[in-house]
Amino acid sequence: MSFFRRLRSRKSARKRKQRNRQQRRHEFVNNMARSMQHEPLEERRLLAVDFAVASTANVNENAGLANFSITLSGDPLTTGQTASVDISQTGSATSGVDYDNFNTALSNAATATGGVSLVGSTLTFDDSFNGTGTGTFQFNVNTLNDSLVEDSESITATISSATTNHPNGTTIVTSAANTTIDDNESATVNYVGTATVTEGGATGSINATLSLSGDGTPELAVPVDATITSATNDFTATTVGWIAGDTGSTKAITVTAVDELFVEGPENGLAATLAATTSNASVTEAGAGTVNVTDNDTATVTLSGTANVAEGGATAPLTATLALNTSGTGTEALKTAINNVTLATDADFTASTGTFAVDAVDNDTVTITVTAVDELFVEGPENG
Repeated sequence: MSFFRRLRSRKSARKRKQRNRQQRRHEFVNNMARSMQHEPLEERRLLAVDFAVASTANVNENAGLANFSITLSGDPLTTGQTASVDISQTGSATSGVDYDNFNTALSNAATATGGVSLVGSTLTFDDSFNGTGTGTFQFNVNTLNDSLVEDSESITATISSATTNHPNGTTIVTSAANTTIDDNESATVNYVGTATVTEGGATGSINATLSLSGDGTPELAVPVDATITSATNDFTATTVGWIAGDTGSTKAITVTAVDELFVEGPENGLAATLAATTSNASVTEAGAGTVNVTDNDTATVTLSGTANVAEGGATAPLTATLALNTSGTGTEALKTAINNVTLATDADFTASTGTFAVDAVDNDTVTITVTAVDELFVEGPENG
């Protein structure tokens, strides 16, 4: 072996010994740490100061207490260290109207909590907070009860712009929390009545009554619209409405028959389907209405032809023709079958029976077969 090869081999051996000694040293230290219930050195991480905001998910308007909290976690603040975060409030609910003043509640809680200060919208925590430099800061916002029928409203607390002089920095884990204020007033639209209408003629009406319930004298904060619909498209209806400030009343929904070209006869007891009420508030539909429709379309069946028949011999046909007498718009058709189309009873002949089925159209025909009664009377020809 050459001199240089022996030199490289000795250097490699020394490096292996050094790595082995370092590995044994780490294993010794880590084993000692585990036996003392400390985190092993190689498993340690640099913890930042973490901020997270949370709140009560839902509160009732008349008994609501929305709790908001800001949690400081991660690496604790130590002597001389502080962490700050900005907090703001948004949402569809209005501070001071739908709930107590948000900033006042926040300020009062900060004043009462050691290690916390509020300047403007900035909350600052120091190492004395909660005695550990970590923990949860809480404040409560009371909801304000009113007599308005309205939609659910929300309060959203948002934290931003976190800063700290902690060497590991700061992060915002959860930046926003939302509380929904559920309204304790309610509205019901009750439908009642029977509308009697005629195609192309008289209209009718069904009444819709809005009633409100809740604290005090409830009134609408948002509009409410109501109407009915026809599952069979036999009539249309107007929409009635109530505006903000209304306390409830009865209004008439005007019903108009659809003037189509269907021969269908009277349609009584049609259900007035309660349409979903249009409003941002929660409104319940109740009751029922019916509609009676008089048809303005008719049908006529006309018999034509001459049947020459013989007793015990030939039969003959007659023709029945359908005529539709209609007014309105759309496609003309028979929408109720005409059964038992035949001749009047006669001692000298019999006749078959025909039918004009649903969807028959103008000038459709059916054939009626005439057969002479083969009796034992000597009576000569019977014509006409």
